[in-house]
Amino acid sequence: MREHEVHLDILLKRLQQASLQLNYSKCVFGEEKVEFLGYLVSSAGYKLLANKVESTVEFPRSKTIEELRRFLGIINFYRNSIPHAAEMQAHLNKFLSDSRKNDKRPVDWDNSAIAAFEKCKQSLVDVTLLDFPRPDAPIRVITDASDTAMGGALEQRVEETWRPLAFFSGKFNPAQTRYSTFDSKLTAMTESVKYFDYYLEGRKFTLVTDHKPLIYSHNQSHDKAPPRRLRQLIYLAQFEVNYEYLPGKSNDVADALSRIESAPAEPIDEPASCDFPLSIGSITIPPRIDLPDIMSAQNEDSELSDILKDPNHKLKLKIIPLGSENLKIYCESGEGVNRPYLPASLRKESFSLYHGDAHPSTRAMKRRVKEHFVWPNMDKDIARVI
Repeated sequence: MREHEVHLDILLKRLQQASLQLNYSKCVFGEEKVEFLGYLVSSAGYKLLANKVESTVEFPRSKTIEELRRFLGIINFYRNSIPHAAEMQAHLNKFLSDSRKNDKRPVDWDNSAIAAFEKCKQSLVDVTLLDFPRPDAPIRVITDASDTAMGGALEQRVEETWRPLAFFSGKFNPAQTRYSTFDSKLTAMTESVKYFDYYLEGRKFTLVTDHKPLIYSHNQSHDKAPPRRLRQLIYLAQFEVNYEYLPGKSNDVADALSRIESAPAEPIDEPASCDFPLSIGSITIPPRIDLPDIMSAQNEDSELSDILKDPNHKLKLKIIPLGSENLKIYCESGEGVNRPYLPASLRKESFSLYHGDAHPSTRAMKRRVKEHFVWPNMDKDIARVI
């Protein structure tokens, strides 16, 4: 309680200095736990609210595509707390193929889809208690890959115990499913670090893998590495990282991935959305920009029409099938990366996804947004919001 009083005194003084006032009727003081943004927050960490879990478990089987999209939206709001979420949702995401918002088409349920639906609901019941980030605590990222998916767990060491902070999961696309063991696990390592970069930048951390050759990967000669592998190694080299080998039988993430049943459908990309971690205080929640939303907005975007009509325009866009539904999205392609054209109606949301509480520099903001999207005059638009 004494620590709470000290923190409260600091907070109130800062508010006073800024001439800000609080609505007393909406404030609570001296509580051991509080409900915040769908989570129950206590000194031990944060987890889903019991009533949120109960309402989701009782969620009826969706009759239409619109209802299924709403259900997956609920699950993905808590995606950061759910290990291997991409694998669980793969069979359900195929129903969103070529769909739009408010799609009233019925869902054709089969046994595999029903099992995936129930497994998604159960994932909220089994969700892990997540710890609060501590700046002075050692951190590590445990990664692994199965034949069709990859996963990672961000953890910190407190009182000789590794505690989870967040989870990452992604589905391999058809080309990635043909990678060697080395390359699939290197991809899992690289994508996990990209996902958690908002937390890892500027900090020492350990990358843990159950594939021993990977711990020597940073010593590999650049002359012998294929271009894709070289790009991944160069990306990881910008971090202050140690590599550690942990046998699969001792690696919880590896064990979890190896026990996931393969999706009945052919290997596909990660679910039809892009993840961007948004930090709210010490809680990290991944907002979503869905590919169906991008496709719908592109169909109504007059600027895109002008770009496509201009053969001399700097942006060279072409239709690329993306996501588990193979949605037809206008993208700019280069070096094996497809970056969707982001219509004006969605650009403000992309800014807020990266800005968060960390207030990145203009340069960092440009880099992060450009990794995923393209549109005309991006640099000027980003500079205006910093």
